[in-house]
Amino acid sequence: MSHFDLPRKLRPAIVSVLLFILCAVIQYWGLTHTRIGPPLYQMHPFVPFNIACIYLGYRFGLKVAMTSLGFSFLYLMYMMGLEFTASVRITALVNILICGFFIEIFRRLKQANEK
Repeated sequence: MSHFDLPRKLRPAIVSVLLFILCAVIQYWGLTHTRIGPPLYQMHPFVPFNIACIYLGYRFGLKVAMTSLGFSFLYLMYMMGLEFTASVRITALVNILICGFFIEIFRRLKQANEK
């Protein structure tokens, strides 16, 4: 194993962490520095994380994407204080399904393109 193999193996984790930090900054900035502020971000808290999840799924696969989305749920609940009400649970479930759907579409398109 050469010293070039380690960064290649850690690439999904590195990209996931960087995207997670970017999404957290976007989320915090949106809550505190925009006029639309808390009401809109409380209605759609997962938006930046969904886009990151779809990209990670396309780039690295479903396991990496869903891990990232799971960490984003934990971040929103414990760090941002999102209440895990029934509507948020439904939104979270819908987000998981949407992200999984898009990731599967991209995976199939990638397979078809390789053939």
